[in-house]
Amino acid sequence: MRILLLFLLLSAVLGGSLAQKFVYMSLKKSWTEAQMYCRHKYTDLATITHMTEQTKVASFTEGNVKVWIGLYRVNNVSPWIWSDQSDFLFHHWAVNKPDIHEPLQTCVSTNDYGWVDKFCTEELSFVCYSAAVKKTQVLRVEVESHENVNDPEVKKNVLEKIQQALEGNVTLSWRNQSDGNVFQKKQQNKDSQHTCH
Repeated sequence: MRILLLFLLLSAVLGGSLAQKFVYMSLKKSWTEAQMYCRHKYTDLATITHMTEQTKVASFTEGNVKVWIGLYRVNNVSPWIWSDQSDFLFHHWAVNKPDIHEPLQTCVSTNDYGWVDKFCTEELSFVCYSAAVKKTQVLRVEVESHENVNDPEVKKNVLEKIQQALEGNVTLSWRNQSDGNVFQKKQQNKDSQHTCH
């Protein structure tokens, strides 16, 4: 006898990983104008949290050409902070930077050689970032099986088959019901073979 079962499938993460996407803007703007532009069109000025991101942002520059990034400080004695308020845990200062002899240089640009503190009113090209969006979709699917579909190995195999049929960078996971199972028996209407959902 075949048993008709229902299950819920959760979490399709669409559109790639959650890493940020950097966008180079050739427009020349002050740091504050660049920040406003990035916040309006994207997420914010670039926040750099590790060397891979630094390399990516620096790839937009040629040699000594500098671009604004989202690092700044309110004055020469305040700590460096990112425009999006991310923690300042990584740095890649150029030689002899930041410049302790120029206290009014409170905004940061970067190039192939590292980060340089500059006057915020200087007009430079800049790099924005756009945060990836996590999209969650819940699917309700019916399956017929002679096996115990709540068995971990069976659930794994079913999930792999569905994953193979999907395109793009999608991550799937099961949603457990309150009883701990993924699959639930479908209630059959005794008066009819047809059921409504």
